[in-house]
Amino acid sequence: MALVNRLQATALDYRLLRVLKLLLLSSLPLSGLVLLGQLPGNTVLEGSGYWWLCRAWLSWLLVDWLLRRFSTHRRWREGAEQQQVFDLGEGDLVLSSLVSFCRRLPGNQVLQLEVNRKEMPLGSAARGLAGLTITHLSDLHISGQMGKQFYESLCDQVNQLSSDLVCLSGDILDDDDCREWLPDTLGRLHARLGVYYVLGNHDARHADPGLLRQELAGCGLVNLAGRQHLLTHREGQLLLAGTEVPWLGTLQALEDFPGENPLSLLLSHSPDTIGWARRRRISLLLAGHLHGGQIRLPVIGPLVSPSFHGVRFSGGRFRSGNTLLHVSRGVGGMQPLRWNCRPELTQLRLTDDPLP
Repeated sequence: MALVNRLQATALDYRLLRVLKLLLLSSLPLSGLVLLGQLPGNTVLEGSGYWWLCRAWLSWLLVDWLLRRFSTHRRWREGAEQQQVFDLGEGDLVLSSLVSFCRRLPGNQVLQLEVNRKEMPLGSAARGLAGLTITHLSDLHISGQMGKQFYESLCDQVNQLSSDLVCLSGDILDDDDCREWLPDTLGRLHARLGVYYVLGNHDARHADPGLLRQELAGCGLVNLAGRQHLLTHREGQLLLAGTEVPWLGTLQALEDFPGENPLSLLLSHSPDTIGWARRRRISLLLAGHLHGGQIRLPVIGPLVSPSFHGVRFSGGRFRSGNTLLHVSRGVGGMQPLRWNCRPELTQLRLTDDPLP
């Protein structure tokens, strides 16, 4: 899974990725048989081969633990200050047959939306902006698996938070047939300082992502990809920017970001931009893409996490240098399975408390 996760973090064509993942996953049973010496004529790895594999695996786990333990990327406060759970499966929802089946599987939380309120202490840089609220929304994956009413209910929940601004960190649309839903769903979003977005890898699969941008603009959403936008709030200023690398654009478009502004926010689909954000001393990075791991097993933790950092940033709040990172677990996905990993909608409140 570690190799599959890192493979999916690349910008390879999604059709090629499917083939490579299939080859990797299908090789696992064969590898096990070879290592156990069950194939005819196998004498090289019999017995001791499997023993050495176990030792190598345990060594890797130790190295990985040490890297996490002494990493400059640090998680803090896994939980939220306030939390509510809403069952979006109630009512007359139109769901695909796959979702209708999967929602009945024991423990599947795919329709249980978790609405969190979290604080982001940014130190003296947030002076003048303390109290500013940001709703972070990610990975809608509008595909028709969930009915239009699901996304209408979701957007109503966003509006009820009454945040100062809304940030959507990619993977918005998966099926072109659902474009007509956008005005009645995302078009109803509103915030005093605006609704901003970047696209993700699933959005990049469309023949013309520019057409999707036009439709989102018609819904009142502001495109941040490769752009900067300065907001004034009370006695402070917030400089916004966005990136869609590695799938669309480059970071060269943000060469002068964050400039001299004391507080900066970068909106990115993938959290793999954390290293760049840290070097540029960006205050806050918002990302998604990893779905919280989608399936979280006891002891083992998250499974699915398409990142060069593996499962390290699967979801939650992190600090790297003077940069804070929030990774949303997202709302949707192409596989309607979520165990111990509810879909998430989060309101972030900026404070001038010291960095954690």
